[in-house]
Amino acid sequence: MSDTIEGMTKEIIMCITDYTEKGDIGKNDGFKIVEHLKSQSQELKSKEEEIDTLEDNHDKLLKDYITDITSLKKRIESLENKINTPHFGDFNEALKVEMAHHLDRWGDESLKYPAHFQSVISYISGKLIKAIWNNDIKKYEHHLITIAAVCGTAHKYLMDENTMSAKWFNKKFQKLLNR
Repeated sequence: MSDTIEGMTKEIIMCITDYTEKGDIGKNDGFKIVEHLKSQSQELKSKEEEIDTLEDNHDKLLKDYITDITSLKKRIESLENKINTPHFGDFNEALKVEMAHHLDRWGDESLKYPAHFQSVISYISGKLIKAIWNNDIKKYEHHLITIAAVCGTAHKYLMDENTMSAKWFNKKFQKLLNR
């Protein structure tokens, strides 16, 4: 038995031809069946070619997708390494990276009150003093940048009226005005 559509069609045509020659079916019926099978065979062959083309396109798209995902993973890893490594030297660049690190590490802090940011600054100030005592300029510089990043984050949330920091001050300010 043949595995291809074309091969199976040829076998069927031979079988019908045999039946026609034996007189089991009429000659005209046999020709109609053969013509119909040839037509169906062409349609099936055309569909088979379409499927092959679709499979080829699918394989290419899948390969491109995997390449894109791999590239994106490498990019994410590179960015994560950048923001999770303390930067030194250029204060403004180091500050941007440190603020990105805080956002990555702590997420949205819009529900935190002003006292939270102050307590973080106090904690890091203690680490800053320890770096002074240990004469560790790298840690000292990093803690300065970290304090600045916390101040920047606190300021960002203070300026957004939908955050707890802004609401806290608006609430306290309103109470002062009502006295």
